[in-house]
Amino acid sequence: MGEEKIAPRTITPYILLAPILAFVIVFLVLPLILVGVVSLYRASGAGYEQTLTFNNYIRFFSDPNLYGILLNTLANSAIVTIFAFILAYPVAYFLTMKIKTFRAKTILLIAMLIPFWIDFTTRSLSWIPWLGIQGIINQVLTGLGILKEPSPIFLFSPFAMILVMIQGYTLFMIAPIFIVMSKIDPTLYEAAKALGASPLKVFYHINLKLCLPGIGVGTVFVFLSSVADFATPRLIGGLVTSIGQVIRDQVVFLNLPLAAATSVILTLIALAIVFTVFNVMNIRQVFE
Repeated sequence: MGEEKIAPRTITPYILLAPILAFVIVFLVLPLILVGVVSLYRASGAGYEQTLTFNNYIRFFSDPNLYGILLNTLANSAIVTIFAFILAYPVAYFLTMKIKTFRAKTILLIAMLIPFWIDFTTRSLSWIPWLGIQGIINQVLTGLGILKEPSPIFLFSPFAMILVMIQGYTLFMIAPIFIVMSKIDPTLYEAAKALGASPLKVFYHINLKLCLPGIGVGTVFVFLSSVADFATPRLIGGLVTSIGQVIRDQVVFLNLPLAAATSVILTLIALAIVFTVFNVMNIRQVFE
């Protein structure tokens, strides 16, 4: 009798999870498996032949142009992530430590979300009046005598691409850091000060170290988002080619196996980064 009463309780969670698991399997796992299988096919004029081969992976790593674009994309994403952290941490610190009321914090967070109500492409293109040859930045710098003539470096360049990405993804760094920082017990700061710790030690050993889970989540969000972004390099980056653009071009030219192989390589790199960051930093604190 006892076993009959316990059985429904043990099955119920699995029943509730079944729709979510089915959705994940159908729309995430199966497409990834399909991409992996296609990456092992031989390319042909019609798209591919169902002949298993590793030539697509060999071609990728034997072509300096292809893996060079991948390394350049990863390097640019790392730069975006670093500067996003430099900008995000003071903002999260200010919101947590200096703004006392929940209402004020909510208003400021909503104000930061307002630009995201606008289409991403529109936000990217809105930088052109600022960064162009006749843009505001060039006018100010030439007016101050810093530049003798307007410089094209501010638009359609790696600088412009990285700047727009930083603006677009910094909020994804602010949010998790702010969440974790808000959960730090204020008495820890008071106890550390009472024991004679300097402000710098209090900040490093309490604020910064306890915020590592939020920093980890923000790093993953910003880094992977910038790696996958091919619209910004195309619209703002000028001659910059991202790995996402390479995949898109291969699909357009019906070289599906090479596009699939590149996608698999990029996915494996993303999983390695997620696994490393989440194991180094205890991200469970973000969701507790």
